[in-house]
Amino acid sequence: MNKKVMFFDIDGTLINTGDECFTPDAMDAIRQARENGHLMFINTGRVVANIEPFMFDEAFNGFVCACGTYIIVDGEVVLYKHTDDDVCAMVRSAAEKCRLDIIFESHHGIYCEPDKLYTKGLRDLSIVLEKRSQITFGFPEGVFNFDKFIIWQRPDSDLATFLDTVTPYYDYIDRTGGFGEFVPKGFSKATGIQFILDRFGLPLSAAHAVGDSTNDLPMLDYVPHSIAMGNSNPRSLFERVEYVTADIDEGGIRQALEHYGFI
Repeated sequence: MNKKVMFFDIDGTLINTGDECFTPDAMDAIRQARENGHLMFINTGRVVANIEPFMFDEAFNGFVCACGTYIIVDGEVVLYKHTDDDVCAMVRSAAEKCRLDIIFESHHGIYCEPDKLYTKGLRDLSIVLEKRSQITFGFPEGVFNFDKFIIWQRPDSDLATFLDTVTPYYDYIDRTGGFGEFVPKGFSKATGIQFILDRFGLPLSAAHAVGDSTNDLPMLDYVPHSIAMGNSNPRSLFERVEYVTADIDEGGIRQALEHYGFI
């Protein structure tokens, strides 16, 4: 048997929006694939502090978190991209001067200014994270460090100046509508995939990835075997992948694993 590896997005791929559990049929299929000797990894933009307890399921070999900057294999942290304290301080200062709403994401927590929830996007996300007990309003005392961050523009924001300041250190992902994500330069879901392949001595041809939205394109474009969920949004994602599987509630994960010979 040739060992293969599958990388999974979370929202819209393994869980429906708002659900608090993985799709049962998907997990049964993933467990079967792992029992067959294949590797199963979650690959997500979420920091590990934003991964809910039920997601740490024994069906997975590990997690590629925070766009490839924090990787866990068999319960052990095997890669962590530490951001220098002076860079973190610079980002906080620049966001203040350029009038941007910002959430700082770290493996140890998610943080935002308690009195600066100007935009609807930040307010809505903070409510979701607060319900999960995953956000802190305020910052730890002393030096404050984070792994990545997301921003929303206000009507008076100076995004151009902010980008000039921080993009020597971060890659900017424009999520449209004034919403953006910043990841340490040179890291992505794709670099996380290559790290796992190197660790297990596997060729790129063994890599498969499944997602449901354009923010999954860094991993879908990288692997030779890319899969879009039938419920993907936008539907134009179908043109960018090798295979389109069924919807999340119609056995899409099982179908994909069967199609590629994992089970």
